[in-house]
Amino acid sequence: MNGVIQEAKYEDLRVILELQKKAFERVAIKTNNPNIAPMTQTQKQIEEEFKKGLFLKYEDNGKIVGSVRAYVTSEGACHIGRLITESDYQNQGIGTALMKEIEKRLCDSQYFEIFTGEDFPNVINLYKKIGYRVTHTESMDSVPMVFMRKDN
Repeated sequence: MNGVIQEAKYEDLRVILELQKKAFERVAIKTNNPNIAPMTQTQKQIEEEFKKGLFLKYEDNGKIVGSVRAYVTSEGACHIGRLITESDYQNQGIGTALMKEIEKRLCDSQYFEIFTGEDFPNVINLYKKIGYRVTHTESMDSVPMVFMRKDN
């Protein structure tokens, strides 16, 4: 892992959205649901989301190969979402590094929350390994999701 984590810029959003759609394509296929939110998000929607939170990117030799985003509510909850890593870069610690960095940058939060598909135990295990615990499950876009939390 020789890359660098930086705050994403507005100009990075097109590449991050493309990477997001590639990353979540696997989820859409596995769940037989091409209409999950990460697949249908538009450029305009990601631009609006960008204004409300923090986007981080992981660059390797100037190429964005990973990203994560979060926002903090008025109640002090930090909602983390869309942790993505390009397939050729997975299992190299990039996702863990992005999670730790976003927690560090939003350390004033009372707690962190994230969710992922129930059918992706490797992702659930990643979150557990860095201190998250399962709080509940519910269906989103007809996909069973596991919600997790980590107190700060």
